[in-house]
Amino acid sequence: MTTSAQQNNECFIHTALQEGPVSISPLGWPADCGAECIFLGRTRLETHPKRGQLQRIIYHTYHEMAETKLHEIAVAASKKFPLRAIRIVHAHGPVPPSHASVIIQTATPHRSESFEATKFVIDTLKHAVPIWKQEIWADNSSTWVKGCIAHDLSESPNHDPDAERHTTPPLDLPYNP
Repeated sequence: MTTSAQQNNECFIHTALQEGPVSISPLGWPADCGAECIFLGRTRLETHPKRGQLQRIIYHTYHEMAETKLHEIAVAASKKFPLRAIRIVHAHGPVPPSHASVIIQTATPHRSESFEATKFVIDTLKHAVPIWKQEIWADNSSTWVKGCIAHDLSESPNHDPDAERHTTPPLDLPYNP
């Protein structure tokens, strides 16, 4: 597992890539936080008509850039919302159904800010972090999941319709290792 933690003004930031499934861990949030929002993204059990049940998703990452982007998203969220603490951990490698691949924890003085910050983080992460999903099926075949697109949908006649579900536009986060 690679990890990054820092105190950014008044916000504690923790980001990490972790081999395999992720889990919640207490971080000892600041006492002035009245709200903590926790988002867990889990692998769904799906059945393909020809390939059988999903056995696992293998998350492939461009490791160095993914670490940088996770941290940049946390910093951007800390500037946009009154966060006192934020934790973003994403899996790389295999994650079976019902296990979590991403966890986002935010702590703020009030609940609405924590909900908004968490939604901002997951939507931005889906667009900006170089992570690819490879589905492994019961028949040992694999398929690749189309990811979100990081440009205006109107620019591409062949865009993935699932990408339209995300309402937060991607940030212009430069890659600076």
